[in-house]
Amino acid sequence: MNYLIYTEVPLYGDHVEHRLGALDTSATVKVMVPVRRLTAEELQFLQLELAPEPAESPEALFARWRLRDAVGCLHRAGFENVDGEAVVGSPLEAIEAAVGADRPGAVVVITDPAGVAGWVHLDLAHRVKRHIDEPLIHIELEPAY
Repeated sequence: MNYLIYTEVPLYGDHVEHRLGALDTSATVKVMVPVRRLTAEELQFLQLELAPEPAESPEALFARWRLRDAVGCLHRAGFENVDGEAVVGSPLEAIEAAVGADRPGAVVVITDPAGVAGWVHLDLAHRVKRHIDEPLIHIELEPAY
């Protein structure tokens, strides 16, 4: 089994490991995080903690930092074979392209809960399900910040 995980939510804390507990940790995992517009708090964090280089956009740098964090969280959850990428553009198109290239056994979409994420993010799991044949697992995680 292998998994494609698309996460819009930072993967922090023990609750993530618990929520991913039903997944096979011997599986190969490709994790994708979106490059997206940053909040004022994220920009401040970026300036203070990551010291961005002028050659890279703040959004891309922050996405790569979140990707490293997500890969680390998945390793702590027991997954050994994890890689990933920061993706630009439509989440649906990125997921469809990765499914076409990698043929995962299941797609995992991680979002904020509906009340936090709003209907657009909740709808992502439903839109993905309509466009792929692979099993879809939708996990809603509370933000850890």
